[in-house]
Amino acid sequence: MNINVGSITVEQKRIIHPVIPHIAGSRLFTADKGVISAGRIMTEVSGSLVPCMFTEDEDMTGLVNGTNKVYTYAAGKPICPGTVVITHGDQEVTDDGTGGLQGDGSGTVHYDTGDVSVTLDAAPAEASGAPVISLVDDPECIALDKVNTVAGADASGLVLTFGAVVSKEVNLGEDEVTAGVKTRLKSKGIHFIQ
Repeated sequence: MNINVGSITVEQKRIIHPVIPHIAGSRLFTADKGVISAGRIMTEVSGSLVPCMFTEDEDMTGLVNGTNKVYTYAAGKPICPGTVVITHGDQEVTDDGTGGLQGDGSGTVHYDTGDVSVTLDAAPAEASGAPVISLVDDPECIALDKVNTVAGADASGLVLTFGAVVSKEVNLGEDEVTAGVKTRLKSKGIHFIQ
């Protein structure tokens, strides 16, 4: 006699690519960051992991009076080298990946603290608003498990710290994984395979 009591569908992502050996381990995830999906790129802040984020068009700090050219931004966490873009009107200043800013101005990026300072070639007009900055947090590892951090307490989960990953299974939430993020992870020993 056969009894069918239902079915269970299990979906498992194949995040690790077997082309090279990998290193994975359990890490602490910061509380109250929601449900972290498997394949999510993570960054480390104060010893625990949070989702690596793409910050877009945040206002920089500085006096907008038609003569000031100097503006600052404090991310409060590490920034991925090569991902900073500052714009104002037709002016664009980009991160050279070594801590310098180039283009329509100059300045510095302190990747470890997230502090950015730029001097634009032309001062923004008084009524035009401050320059805006876009950047990506510095990636540390990739979550291999779904981790629930909504319970108000830190949680642990399995992460990849070295090896190869299947590109289509890795994400920055809803944002595309940029070439800068892939390059940074490669420098830390995580390679993307199509």
